[in-house]
Amino acid sequence: MRAVTVAQMKAIDSAAVARDGEIALMTAAGEGIARLIDRYARGRGPIVAVAGPGNNGGDAYAALASYAGGRA
Repeated sequence: MRAVTVAQMKAIDSAAVARDGEIALMTAAGEGIARLIDRYARGRGPIVAVAGPGNNGGDAYAALASYAGGRA
């Protein structure tokens, strides 16, 4: 594991957005979270996400959309 500073993480994030685009990154994050939901919580009741504004909220939305899309 490697630790990075806040400035380094911002630079890493900016480079990833420039390379892949924010929507693609958010979709990939959502798909990864959906796989974890499927692995650890499937069948144990409703899935609820509580998220505020910003990218983390977008990741939560993408995760639920991906999870629901894979179940429809």
